[in-house]
Amino acid sequence: MSWFPGMTHTGTPSASTASSGNASGSNAVPYYEYPGDAVNVVSVINLEQHSSGAVVRNSTSNYNVAGQTAKNTSAPGTRVYSTYTSGTPPYASSTGTSMAAPHVAGVLALEFAANPSLTADEAVGVLYATALDLGDEGWDEKYGWGRIDVAAAIESLGRARITHDRTAMGQTGTQQLDVKTVRETDAQE
Repeated sequence: MSWFPGMTHTGTPSASTASSGNASGSNAVPYYEYPGDAVNVVSVINLEQHSSGAVVRNSTSNYNVAGQTAKNTSAPGTRVYSTYTSGTPPYASSTGTSMAAPHVAGVLALEFAANPSLTADEAVGVLYATALDLGDEGWDEKYGWGRIDVAAAIESLGRARITHDRTAMGQTGTQQLDVKTVRETDAQE
């Protein structure tokens, strides 16, 4: 699989994420969705957590049509607090695959920060291999490989802490992410 060969930003390979789509008046799920269903795109399914603690695919989230394998990962995308387009209020909770896809892009960015020599194929492979399995065992049409796990992805790269040199952005000092803290926070929720 090729992830847009030759596309780089300051020498780092790029991997593209996209929303898998949501049910709407004219679209019942599942359905084909582009660009999310393109071969070189990580297409993201929206998850929600029920009051019982169970994490499931949000009923409005698109997923794979029978026989399709384009939508391969899942992420939180229900009741996500974010900027809001109307301006009043400037922040609000929203739900959908457009709220889930940035979580996946963030994990991929952290992988590249942890190991700048990763290829896009390798980063996506780590994302899938470290996902928390949901639904049927292994890959399935409704969850792909499962829910992203940022701590497992970074730990699998042999890193417990990512240090980012901020001088490249015209700032001073370094910024650190301690993966242990992320895992402990996730376990407490």
